[in-house]
Amino acid sequence: MYTDPAALDHIITNLVDNAAKHVNDHLEIRLTRNPTHFFVRVWDDGDGIPASYLPHLFDRGWTPEAAGRQERLSSGLGLHIARTLARRCGGDVTLESTTAPEEGHHTEATIMLPLQDRPG
Repeated sequence: MYTDPAALDHIITNLVDNAAKHVNDHLEIRLTRNPTHFFVRVWDDGDGIPASYLPHLFDRGWTPEAAGRQERLSSGLGLHIARTLARRCGGDVTLESTTAPEEGHHTEATIMLPLQDRPG
C-alpha cells in the first residue's frame, strides 16, 4: 500500500481519539486486507450513535451538540477531514453504529485504502 503517511496518521489518530472518548470497556483496532484493499477498523463498545445522526457525521462542522442546539464540545471537523484525506488517497472512511443494547451497542469506523503494486 502506498499512501500519504501523514494523512494516514491523521485519519487513524482521529478515529482512535473519537473511540477513546466514548468507549465503555473495550476498544479494538483491527488491521486486515483482502486482494484489493487494506482496512483499519476502530471498534468501541460505547453507547453507539443514534441512527438519525449517522447521515451527518461526515458533514463539515456538524456535531451532535449542534443538532440539539447545545454548547459545542468539538469543531465537527475531525470526521470530515478524515474522510477527505482517505478519499484523496483513493480510499474512504465509513462508520456504522448501533445503540441497541440487545445488539451489543457499539461503533465501528473503517478506513479502506486500495492496495497497489509498487510503482516502476
